Amino acid sequence: KLYQQSLNIADRLAQAEPDRADYQRDLSISYQRLGMCFVELGRSEEAATSLELHLQLAIEVYQRLSGQVDAVVDLAIALHLTAGFNDDRDERNQQSRELLEVLEADQRLPGHGQALLDNLRRDQDSSPRREK
Repeated sequence: KLYQQSLNIADRLAQAEPDRADYQRDLSISYQRLGMCFVELGRSEEAATSLELHLQLAIEVYQRLSGQVDAVVDLAIALHLTAGFNDDRDERNQQSRELLEVLEADQRLPGHGQALLDNLRRDQDSSPRREK
């Protein structure tokens, strides 16, 4: 209940000032956390909905702040988290890897981004190759 109230506040702030990317990012992260709570509770449909909202907001923030490390990492995380709920799992994980690899090449990838990139690479290396 308290988390829902927090989400409502973040939503109102984001709606009141749509040009504030920080409010949009806060709302995006709130949807991410809510989605992960639903995952833990086994509520897949609600998790998918919350994580898709997280992705849509992360895309908007990335488009506004594409050079900022946080915006890039947030989008990569959103792509990865939503990958498990969609048929385009491999494509979303590839997009996530590509975003993180750019930061890695520039030596701007933070620790949590590096951990995700390492996991994505490990998953790619261990997955069976598909013929195209």
